[in-house]
Amino acid sequence: MRTCGECTRCCYTMSVPEYNSPANSYCNNCVVGKGCSIHEERKEVCKNFSCLWLTQEQIPESLRPDKCHVLFELPPNSMTYVGYVDQDFPDSYNEPNVRNLIQKITEAGHPVVLYQGDDKQKLYALPEGMTKEQVQEDDKNAYVQLKKAGRVE
Repeated sequence: MRTCGECTRCCYTMSVPEYNSPANSYCNNCVVGKGCSIHEERKEVCKNFSCLWLTQEQIPESLRPDKCHVLFELPPNSMTYVGYVDQDFPDSYNEPNVRNLIQKITEAGHPVVLYQGDDKQKLYALPEGMTKEQVQEDDKNAYVQLKKAGRVE
């Protein structure tokens, strides 16, 4: 299994209410470029999170979140992949390697929702025959699961 290495994008991108850490702001426990300063004692919400790059070894190194500037995940009990676009690199989702990953996900029958910018504008990539409304319903269900897991307020 892969390790995060120098990548700390989840420590920046994700909201962690247990640490009063809002999204798009480094967690107080993050040592940028090194990782979590309380890694062994971190809370379950952090222990239970793994980005797509970390869990899918077939995804190339170039798509590690700190390199491609998009953090992908598949929330629990969801069929919709979620990508969080680094606000400092707002067009990173259009880079060829990122577009290729999105295309492979949609060709496998899964939608992708990209959250972009401070206002979290949603961009949709849909498999053929799927509607935005179907994805929005799945997105709502994923949000409920993330809230139960303590990942969102």
